[in-house]
Amino acid sequence: MFKYRSIYVLFLGVILWCGQAIAAPANVAVLGWGSLIWNPGDLSVYGQFVSGGPTLPVSFTRISQDGRLTLVVDPRSDSPERKPSNANYPGANVLTQYLLIQDREGLDFNEIIAVLRKREGTKSDYIDYVNRTTKKFRINQISPRTGEQLTVKGRYSVDRNGQINIDADGALRRELEPYLEGVIEWIYQNNLNGVVWTGLQSNFREKTGYSYSLNKAKEHLDSLNSQQKATALEYIQNAPVSTPDGDALLKHLMQQYR
Repeated sequence: MFKYRSIYVLFLGVILWCGQAIAAPANVAVLGWGSLIWNPGDLSVYGQFVSGGPTLPVSFTRISQDGRLTLVVDPRSDSPERKPSNANYPGANVLTQYLLIQDREGLDFNEIIAVLRKREGTKSDYIDYVNRTTKKFRINQISPRTGEQLTVKGRYSVDRNGQINIDADGALRRELEPYLEGVIEWIYQNNLNGVVWTGLQSNFREKTGYSYSLNKAKEHLDSLNSQQKATALEYIQNAPVSTPDGDALLKHLMQQYR
C-alpha cells in the first residue's frame, strides 16, 4: 500500500512540475521599430527599448485609423525583384529594438502576448511570436509572391549542427525563412525563451484600392487634412529606423510646411 501511495505522490509531483514549467515566467523580448518605442504604454513598467534586436523587413505600408502611414513588417520590402530603386515597396531590412521582460516579472509567455495586445489595441491573433520552449511560431504577413494576407502557424527544430528547420508548407517556408530564421538565431544567441512582436499587416490596398507605391503613398498623404498631415509627419520624424520610402515621404511632407 505504501509503495503505491509513493508512486502516486511521485506521479502527482511530476504533473505539478510540468504544469509549472508550461506556465513558468519567461525571459521574452518584445520587438519594436515604430511608435511602440517612444510610446510603449503599459510596457514602460518593464524597462526601455534598446538597440540590437533582430533584422526585419519593414516599410510604411499600413494606414492607421488617423490616416498616418505606419511601419509594419512587410516581406515584400526585401524581395529581390523589389529593390529600393523600384517604385514599389521601397522599404528596408532594419535592425529592430527590443524590450526585455525578465522572468522575475512573473509573466508567462501568454501574459506577455496579452500586454502587447493591449498596447496595440488589437487581437491576440495579430501578435506574432516565436516560443523557444514549445518550438512554435505564429507569423502574420503579406506573401511576397502573391500579395495574399497569411497567418502561418508552425513549429521549428534545431539540429545538432545548429541548422534551423521550419515546419511549414514548402512555398510558405521559402517566404518565411529570410527573416524567421534570423529571429530564431537571435533568440538562441541571446539565450531567451522567446520573442513577440506586432503582426499587423499592410492594409494599403484595402484602404485606397491601389497597390502600394511611393506615388500612391504621397497621394494618400496629400488627401489628409492639416491635423492628419501633422500627425503623419510626427510619426515619420520619430521613426527610429530609416527606410527609402520613409525618407521620401518625410521630404514630401516637409516641402508642404515650407
